[in-house]
Amino acid sequence: MTSSRPIFQWQPADLAATGRVIGTLMRDGVDFHHPSGMGTTTTLLIRTPQGDLLAEPGHWLVRTDASTWQVSKDSASAVRAAAQASGHRLGDLVEYDARTVTFPDGPRNVPGGRGRLADVFVADHDIVARVEHEDGTNGAPLLADLRPADPTQTSPHPATAPE
Repeated sequence: MTSSRPIFQWQPADLAATGRVIGTLMRDGVDFHHPSGMGTTTTLLIRTPQGDLLAEPGHWLVRTDASTWQVSKDSASAVRAAAQASGHRLGDLVEYDARTVTFPDGPRNVPGGRGRLADVFVADHDIVARVEHEDGTNGAPLLADLRPADPTQTSPHPATAPE
């Protein structure tokens, strides 16, 4: 499984949200600091190989690939940037492997699938794809877990509901 494309809103007044952003940046070895402001006005400067990015309160941060971050004033632009960086377009035939997902009542195995990329959205700080399976059901893998599917092959992943 590939790494996810996290998306966060910079909310310096929300300590839990701020901790998620800072923790992710630290985990990924990203150089950052707070150049100005205090409390709710604190800005965040991220140094990337592509240049410095300044996030002001309310801006969205998204990792579009392993080393690239983008900052946007609205979440829709951030999601579009991640989708574009993935190389997939709506309507593409894609597939993904089964994975284990942690739910409040414990981990569950979620089956892999194959179908057309129908939508991309944010869920729990990750960029998620909605895939319309060939049997009419839908799957919601991480966008980063998708790969192009060979149109001449049949699906190795039946889109059945987990037990």
